[in-house]
Amino acid sequence: MRTVVVSLLLLLPVLAGSPGCRSFAEPPPGWEGEFSARSVLERALFGPDGERAEQPEVIDLMASIELVRHDTEPAFRSSGILLWKKPGFWSLERYGPGADAARFVSDGRRSAEIRDGQIVRRAVSATEVGVDRLLRHLFLLEYFKDGPGAKAWIEETVRNQEGGYYLRIAKEDELGHLWVLSLDAETLLPVALREWFSSADGEYRALDTRFQEVQRDARGTPVPRLMLSYVNGRLYQELRIRDLAWNRGLRPIDFQVP
Repeated sequence: MRTVVVSLLLLLPVLAGSPGCRSFAEPPPGWEGEFSARSVLERALFGPDGERAEQPEVIDLMASIELVRHDTEPAFRSSGILLWKKPGFWSLERYGPGADAARFVSDGRRSAEIRDGQIVRRAVSATEVGVDRLLRHLFLLEYFKDGPGAKAWIEETVRNQEGGYYLRIAKEDELGHLWVLSLDAETLLPVALREWFSSADGEYRALDTRFQEVQRDARGTPVPRLMLSYVNGRLYQELRIRDLAWNRGLRPIDFQVP
């Protein structure tokens, strides 16, 4: 059962490119303005003229999710509700066929796993249940712009097989692991993410996730509704965001740990 718990939201980041693509260090044709990682990310977040810069800060969110894991036979299916609130409150409630019901919750200081109304384990980390990875995917542009770790940089511009261009932006996280984000150069919407990580066997591996059905919400924030994750080129996991709402007025009591 531990495998199910750990992997409920294990988002495996995405392929940053494909064979046959041509890459170079300059901006794509027709690009106007500064060409730095920060300026690109700010344009992606706030618009070319900063028209979305005055949107209210996100202080909480609620999301319903559906997960399909393809490393089992038959595929493992699960659903859940994620709640999050600044500065460090989070809750993940898991339900649906293929997974026994459980709730993982943290009030920023304490955390617990709860089943049938009873605490079965304390000191549960957001990393263990995948909450931190999911939040980084939902706040992907913000993470690359101002998140913990090294300052982001533009790695390259890539011409894709369709004749368009991707911008690849790289960043090392607080553990020194490399993340590479691919943005569509025209829309500046996230296309893919590659994450390098140290696996349990000590190997340094690449995890790839493709973002599909990416739409800007009412705030203008790009939100991927479907994330397809791959290991060694094989589909490993599908994660779908069914509903997502910002600033719902969640309270600390919503994250109370018994």
